[in-house]
Amino acid sequence: MEHEQGQRVRDTVAMIVQFPAERIHGAMHAADMLAPLLSENGLGQYDGHDYGGGKINLFVFDIRDDDWQRAFDLVLSELASLRLLNAAVVVRSISWETDNHEWLDYTIFHPQGYDKEFSIW
Repeated sequence: MEHEQGQRVRDTVAMIVQFPAERIHGAMHAADMLAPLLSENGLGQYDGHDYGGGKINLFVFDIRDDDWQRAFDLVLSELASLRLLNAAVVVRSISWETDNHEWLDYTIFHPQGYDKEFSIW
């Protein structure tokens, strides 16, 4: 698949679930709940988190394109049950490359109408 004269690095996508830093305990609880749910359903692998710049990012890799919607729906449902949905930003990340450059393309899926620029930093 081509994009801006580049091609995809992987045949899977990633999901980033981002929380404000003050929700660290909720974010870590969400990670504990989401990791086995996604894995057991074959919808990706939780790969850890990072913390900085006032944000906490949870990373899920190896989501097949055809499974994105199911993975997204599962994550939203779990975040809602944990009462964390309003604090979360959920993003799809696709890696692209050319011969001398690699970049990430982020698409915000939640919340709808999110009008800020997304950054993991």
